[in-house]
Amino acid sequence: MKAVTYDFARSHFDEVFNMIQVQHEGVIIVKEDKNFVLMDKNLLDSVVETVELAEDKEFISSLKTAKAEIERGESFTFEDVFGEKL
Repeated sequence: MKAVTYDFARSHFDEVFNMIQVQHEGVIIVKEDKNFVLMDKNLLDSVVETVELAEDKEFISSLKTAKAEIERGESFTFEDVFGEKL
């Protein structure tokens, strides 16, 4: 994630905005001793959803259970379930 100063972001907003669109990540805007992030809302939504899932104890437990089942060979392939190769 690229960092720019507040003054640069303010005077080159179109360039900063284009960086966000092209790089598909946020831009850190630094003003004095504070950092702010400007990002696409879809990226923000994705980050928030990931954090929410990571904090969901039931979801994490089910992932661990599924991983253990796969490691024990207690899983099915796409072909097993649907009768055709993926």
